[in-house]
Amino acid sequence: KYNNPSTFKIVPIEPLQKEDALAMAEEVLRGASSQIDLESIYEASAGTPLYIMELVKSLQLNGKATAN
Repeated sequence: KYNNPSTFKIVPIEPLQKEDALAMAEEVLRGASSQIDLESIYEASAGTPLYIMELVKSLQLNGKATAN
């Protein structure tokens, strides 16, 4: 089933503009007390939404961003 290339559809995702990427990271971190530098998240993710989500999730799982 998964060996058939027609099973999947490639959906290209463009990077977010810096302002939008920072807003997304801030929204995802809402309710978290942290000293997270949003600029660092933007730089590490290059504005890619999936990477922003995964970076924030990693920060939360590692106790770097904890919910209030």
